[in-house]
Amino acid sequence: SEWTQIAIFDLLVDYAADLVDPEAAQSIAERVLPRLAHANHAVVIGAVKVLVAVKGTARRDFWRQRGIDRRIAAALSTTISTSSSEM
Repeated sequence: SEWTQIAIFDLLVDYAADLVDPEAAQSIAERVLPRLAHANHAVVIGAVKVLVAVKGTARRDFWRQRGIDRRIAAALSTTISTSSSEM
């Protein structure tokens, strides 16, 4: 469910604070990226929080190759434009 995903994202943000392995950070990012297209806005925001938390640990070339900054911007833009009454 969405609530479970959000709870897991919150745990991942806490875990990412102590993360030093770039491979682990990249693995987390790969698994979270599809959630940027989720219909539930809270899931999208949770995914963005996780990606921002692991960005400092992941390799820059990994980040660039996958266009993660662009994907985050697009997801946030869509979330904002489609949730006028919710925010």
